[in-house]
Amino acid sequence: MLPQSDALGLLRTLIGVRVDAEPEAAAALAAQCARLPLALRVAAELAAGSEESSLAELAGDLADEQRRLDLPCSPGHT
Repeated sequence: MLPQSDALGLLRTLIGVRVDAEPEAAAALAAQCARLPLALRVAAELAAGSEESSLAELAGDLADEQRRLDLPCSPGHT
């Protein structure tokens, strides 16, 4: 488990300024991933594949434990 600042830094590296534009959503996303590097990378992949969606929407989708595994696992996957 990464410290919160490192988890946010990893998300920032992977998806860029969206983390700074939505800091609360980015923190929620890191929490949904338990600040685990692999989970953060998967979430970043989802975020990168759906730039039209906000990080808050993605964090909300991941918060739904019934749908969490139904999310597409790669950009362009429907």
